[in-house]
Amino acid sequence: MSMGATFASFCDTEMVEDSALATGYLDLLVARAGDLEYCNDQPWGSGLFPVEITPGVFEVVPCFNAEEEPGAGFDPSYTCNLKLLNAGSTHGKAYVHIRDVVDEPAGLSGSTNVTLWYDLDEDGDDRDNVDPAVVDEAEVVTGTLGGLDCQQVPGESAVWMLPAGEWRNLQITIDPPAGAPGDSLAFHIQFNLGGFYFDDDDMVGVGFCDTEICLDNYLRVKEQ
Repeated sequence: MSMGATFASFCDTEMVEDSALATGYLDLLVARAGDLEYCNDQPWGSGLFPVEITPGVFEVVPCFNAEEEPGAGFDPSYTCNLKLLNAGSTHGKAYVHIRDVVDEPAGLSGSTNVTLWYDLDEDGDDRDNVDPAVVDEAEVVTGTLGGLDCQQVPGESAVWMLPAGEWRNLQITIDPPAGAPGDSLAFHIQFNLGGFYFDDDDMVGVGFCDTEICLDNYLRVKEQ
């Protein structure tokens, strides 16, 4: 079973603007695309995306959970479509961290491509056909699973805004090599919503205000 938690620091945000103090809060909620309800995992809770397997018994299903047959290897790609909602009262910046990557054999994550797409301008881009050549480059981040491990996505050159009371689509696609029996990839995905204020024209971050985490994602090829 996956376990997850909400880590809250800077639970409210104070901004000094022309000597006036404004307060607000951020509340990040995460849902799979198509789900009717957003998840807001409480501290030390059971994680995102709980599924009731028997009455009163829930198991958390991570974004990625595939176990392939030995002769088939990995699929060409695996995709998770999500919605991020800022249910708070002040605007925030969305970030993603893919973390704690474990691969077998070592080095497999370095040849596993990853694409993250965030519908920054909410223009309805086709999330099933994300092509960096035809969408705003600030919306798309590409790399390898190993290269993005413990990195902030997007980097400092882009800002994924998430205004108060609004939601945005997020797509994560993982493209592993063909795969051999026993190959495996395991990792966590952390979703962050950070506060900020403007100092003249400069955006100044004030820390991560709310975090949701999806633990124990995995892609495996069974042993022979």
